[in-house]
Amino acid sequence: MRLLAVVLSLLAAPLFAAMSIDPVAPTSATPITLTVTTYLDCGAPKLTETDTAITVTFPPQVCLAPVSLHTLKLPLGQLPPGDYEVTVVSKDVVYDEMMFFVRDANATLSIIGSDIGPTAGGTTVMISAPVACAAGTCAAPLVTFNGVAARVVRTDPTGTLTVVTPPGAKGIAKVVVSGSITTQSGQVFRYYDADAPPAESMFERVLIPVYYNGSGALGSHWLTEIAALNADSAPVEVYGAAPLQPHVATTLSFGDGRTAGVLMFIARDASDSVRFGGRVRDTSRSSDDWGTEVPVVRESALRGGDFSLLNIPIDPRFRVAVRIYGADSDNTTVTDSATGLFGFSAIKDVALTSGAPCPPFSPCVSDQPAYVNFDPVALFPELAGQPDLIHIDVAPHGVRSWAFATITNNVTQHVTVVTPQ
Repeated sequence: MRLLAVVLSLLAAPLFAAMSIDPVAPTSATPITLTVTTYLDCGAPKLTETDTAITVTFPPQVCLAPVSLHTLKLPLGQLPPGDYEVTVVSKDVVYDEMMFFVRDANATLSIIGSDIGPTAGGTTVMISAPVACAAGTCAAPLVTFNGVAARVVRTDPTGTLTVVTPPGAKGIAKVVVSGSITTQSGQVFRYYDADAPPAESMFERVLIPVYYNGSGALGSHWLTEIAALNADSAPVEVYGAAPLQPHVATTLSFGDGRTAGVLMFIARDASDSVRFGGRVRDTSRSSDDWGTEVPVVRESALRGGDFSLLNIPIDPRFRVAVRIYGADSDNTTVTDSATGLFGFSAIKDVALTSGAPCPPFSPCVSDQPAYVNFDPVALFPELAGQPDLIHIDVAPHGVRSWAFATITNNVTQHVTVVTPQ
């Protein structure tokens, strides 16, 4: 048996900039560093800060450096609580934009679970705010968001309040809890526009790499089942969907007609409390097989460096499909090459595409991530009829990505999933 290597290089188009901040969710007491990654080294940029607008301006001269990635780290220092927008420009052209949120480090109260909600209001929020009161006078305190009263649903002797947010303007909100003796406050809640793309500082991207309900080959019929469990005591906000309720396992539905995976967006500050599980099964053979586990990929598992898929068979008894996702751009080319021990060599290009465009080198804000799906034998006909094991190597070149292979038995329809380890 021969071992072949298939190398896939995710070559990003020569676009200008990608940005991130460190830490991802800063407070007003945290020094912040802005990282800008560019393909052309055009000289040192100028950093301008005006209120909550930060502009990174690169010199307008022609860049003569070779096309390669350059990473610049720009210190922003400590910033007051609020929303900030960063823009990269050169020659009056905007190349990239991002927003981030700075939390209040001096708040005397805190929010349990998600601290974000839509501008329409109606978000159930749990607030930890021990408010002292005179003996026998502990009535429900007044809770306001930017001066507008919230509806208090429940008070707890420990100082935990459950409230429903009023409508509010997009941006940071000052929350005040007023008791008969003391008052607690802090800029601890953020209203977001539900019609605008989800901000990376607020939402973690979670990739569900398989979501298909429908007919398959050889009379099979596939059903995907994805569940999420919120192990926290407070609801967890989900962009574009209902919040995940405490201590409840929720079956997630993303609609019929999908043939690829799904990106979902969960509140970053509460995402650690959310647990996932999933499987895909052939309902025409449900008595024979419980199904195959579907890996749910958290943002931290997306790969920015090289990775591999190992021990993939090229065998007529199995159908093999390889799928590669890009989480940062749909302007990405995948270059495939295979080299064998006996001189076999081939190179081909395919492109990652998605149903909705992702901003160049910015986190995808569509629930349809960019991807490519291929059969290794179809891509490399030279492999047909040769009982080989191959491994697929992926070099993302700065684009966060993830990949997997499915190996389906043509008789039993049993599916084996190969993921990066």
